[in-house]
Amino acid sequence: SDLRIVDNVGDASSWGGGIHFYESSSDVTDTLIDNNIAEYLGGGIYVDESTIVLTRVVVTNNQQTESNGTGTNGFSGGGGIYASMSDLYMYDVELSENYAIEKGGGIIFGFTGGTWDGLIVSNNTADEDGGGIYQHNGSDYLTIRNTEISGNYAGDDGGGIVVSTS
Repeated sequence: SDLRIVDNVGDASSWGGGIHFYESSSDVTDTLIDNNIAEYLGGGIYVDESTIVLTRVVVTNNQQTESNGTGTNGFSGGGGIYASMSDLYMYDVELSENYAIEKGGGIIFGFTGGTWDGLIVSNNTADEDGGGIYQHNGSDYLTIRNTEISGNYAGDDGGGIVVSTS
């Protein structure tokens, strides 16, 4: 807890500019994740096959900067967060001012469940779809409540949210 993960850059073919979680379990509390860059997946945070709890975390000004960096399940993007085949619990989390050259300016996720409560998803940008949130291939058990999605921009579909099965 009480971390500042700021101004990090993942090198070529990088996944997770600020934090990279793979096959892990972690709680992150009272943390700022700011101004990080990953070329392909998750400018701020990359989560794959993990169980992660984020509480009072700000994910802001992060970038996903290269196209065609397909992740483990055939999708890519996530300026703020990329999550795949995971349990992701977010409580009082802000995703703001993040940028994805592809999908999911704030977050892109697929095959991921959990609870998101008290989320603010604002002023994120995706050059393609899902300025704020892009859901790829669904989830059987995701609960979202007490959430604000505002001021996001997508170059194609869904400024706020895209839900897609492909």
